[in-house]
Amino acid sequence: MVRPPEIEPSILVCVPTTEHTDHPPSEIATFAFWMKKNVFKDSTVLATVHTLKAVTNNVNLTDLESVKAYLARAGGSINRKGEVVEDLDRFYRYKGIQWVRPSYGRVDVLPFVPTTQEVNDLIACLGPKMSVFTLLMKETGCRFNEAFNLRWQDLNSEANTVTVTPLKGSYARQLRVSSKLMGLLNNHIINDRFLFMGESNG
Repeated sequence: MVRPPEIEPSILVCVPTTEHTDHPPSEIATFAFWMKKNVFKDSTVLATVHTLKAVTNNVNLTDLESVKAYLARAGGSINRKGEVVEDLDRFYRYKGIQWVRPSYGRVDVLPFVPTTQEVNDLIACLGPKMSVFTLLMKETGCRFNEAFNLRWQDLNSEANTVTVTPLKGSYARQLRVSSKLMGLLNNHIINDRFLFMGESNG
């Protein structure tokens, strides 16, 4: 018997087992399109699709008892399994499928918070483009996608401020940055609209 792969939040490539599954991938794509139309965050859509594909590579999504059995024997933390159940529940509600969802109580775990020196050491190891991007997030505390979507008009070189356009559930804000970072941003020419969008990391 092949042991199912560990379910991880960052899984991108799903490793299939020898178990046969016949759930059409097109249904997952249709579901992803429905999520997009209903204004789910891109990150939520992507994570949900990866989860469904990982489960589909091991069991048929419509075989509810097999899905629950797979989750029970699969590797991964209790918190991660709870996230998988949330993704499955969203898909089943979309399909109109009723199920008794397994209960994986969340375990409160303190997040890893690097020291300022550790962040500085990381930035020093990155390439010129990614180092500017990471320094921007360090100084402003903005989210990845907020930084990625910054436009040139969001910079105020005289006041050393950056105007952040919010993501869903957040707020617009104007944040002060160091003169060093502002200089790096002004020299970081990618295109005539965005600071980072459209480039490859390096």
